[in-house]
Amino acid sequence: RGVAQGRRLGVPQGAEMNPRLVNPEVRVIREIWLALPMPPTINHYYQSRGKKRFLSASAKAFRVDALAAFYKDGKIAPLVGSLRLSVVLSFSTRRECDLDNRIKSLQDALQWAGFFQTDAQIDILRVVRGPRGSVGECLVCLEEIEYRR
Repeated sequence: RGVAQGRRLGVPQGAEMNPRLVNPEVRVIREIWLALPMPPTINHYYQSRGKKRFLSASAKAFRVDALAAFYKDGKIAPLVGSLRLSVVLSFSTRRECDLDNRIKSLQDALQWAGFFQTDAQIDILRVVRGPRGSVGECLVCLEEIEYRR
C-alpha cells in the first residue's frame, strides 16, 4: 500500500532525515582508482548445470581483470577499515540498463582480487551513470575512510 496512517513504510514515526546520515563527514585514509571493463550483470554472473552453480565465463574474465588491476602497480595491502565505493558506469549501448545489476559482481570481483577483505566493509556506496562510449567501462574509486565525529 505504501502509506499507512500518514507515514511511509520503513520510516519510524517521529524519525526525521538526518543530513549527516546521507552525506557523512569522513576523512580519507587511502584511496585506489581503477579503470575496469563493464562488470557482468548479476543475472549472467552465475550459471547452473543440474543442481550445481558456478561462475560464468564472463564473471571469471572480469575477476581476472580486477586481479590484473590489483597487481598493476605492484601488490598493495588490502583496505581494512570502513570503505566508500564510488562507481561510474559508462554503457556502450542505448538500451536501458540497470546500474544496480552490475554492482554486486563488481564488489565480488574486487574482494576476490584482494582489494578488501569483505564487501561488508563498504559503508558508503555511490553509483553514477556515465556518458555513453564506444566501449562499456567502469571507473572505480575505492577509499578507506574514517568517520569524523
